[in-house]
Amino acid sequence: MAAELRYLVAVFLEKKLYFCYAHKSIGYNYLKKIKMALALNAEQKEILKIFKIEEQYVIPAYQRPYSWGYDQCFQLYNDLIKSYKAKEDYFIGNIIIARSEANKDTLEVIDGQQRLTTLLLLIKVLYVFEPKLKVLEKILEQEDWEGTKTKPRIKSDIFEAKDGVNLNNVLNYNKEQFEKRIIECKDKKGKFSKNKFKSRFERNANHNPIA
Repeated sequence: MAAELRYLVAVFLEKKLYFCYAHKSIGYNYLKKIKMALALNAEQKEILKIFKIEEQYVIPAYQRPYSWGYDQCFQLYNDLIKSYKAKEDYFIGNIIIARSEANKDTLEVIDGQQRLTTLLLLIKVLYVFEPKLKVLEKILEQEDWEGTKTKPRIKSDIFEAKDGVNLNNVLNYNKEQFEKRIIECKDKKGKFSKNKFKSRFERNANHNPIA
């Protein structure tokens, strides 16, 4: 596990991951009306520049719930490790965001929430095992301007599957809670049982190659 941790920490900190990041300073209601028929400002961004920002990402209520399963998460994980070992850059995918009209401190995720959320869950696992790496903490949380209060880097307003509550619960896990849930979610043979996980967020965070 130590070797995998070193690889993954290096992957994030050595800036070898890229998103195509498209953004527009408009509200999501307008985006829904025109169905994305507009010119967006697109740029390639490194992973740290995606997460180490002043704003909080918000998954709007109209989006579909988080749906990635183990196979998709494991494929992403393997791709990250392979690209690092091969000393190659890795293109993760597209993110389309809109700056909220109601709150200038939030960025509404129009597209790319599955990868964005899964990467944050992976970073959470890394931070649980490597709490000395404060840069990971800064990725996970958004500080207010006084530096006295924090909020999760990603917030979900999707109420259909209780995504907001379930995501927040996992992002607030400490190491003891994390290890406890790993034990509780395994069967007598030591294998993970899908039915024991409280949510997809918890399953993808605990059912993890480095957990």
